[in-house]
Amino acid sequence: MLNLTTKADLQRLIDEQIREDLHLEFKAGEAIGTRDRERNEMSKDVSPMANADGGQIIYGIAQDENGLAVGFSPVDGARHSPESIEQMLRSRVSPPIKELRIHIGRHPQISHSRYAATG
Repeated sequence: MLNLTTKADLQRLIDEQIREDLHLEFKAGEAIGTRDRERNEMSKDVSPMANADGGQIIYGIAQDENGLAVGFSPVDGARHSPESIEQMLRSRVSPPIKELRIHIGRHPQISHSRYAATG
């Protein structure tokens, strides 16, 4: 797995136009929502990866039609904390994800914004 704990790590994905693969997926920040439809979709994203070989889903990275990282699409940090995301996933994904890790970082140019990396 890639070490994706800092904004610089994520910026490298964008600068190098890294492509999604079986173990790495990008999602726009809006994908983390508060409505049931958005939460169900997020659970559907995480569950197959957790039940297969594992991997990382990065919320807050925009992708193009070819799956290349092209820019930041921040998560609303005023509405979502690591704890709330973890609690939501643990309540909706079965069997439970043993090694769920959520890292939330602050995007320095956008007030109240974050990027979230799950793995």
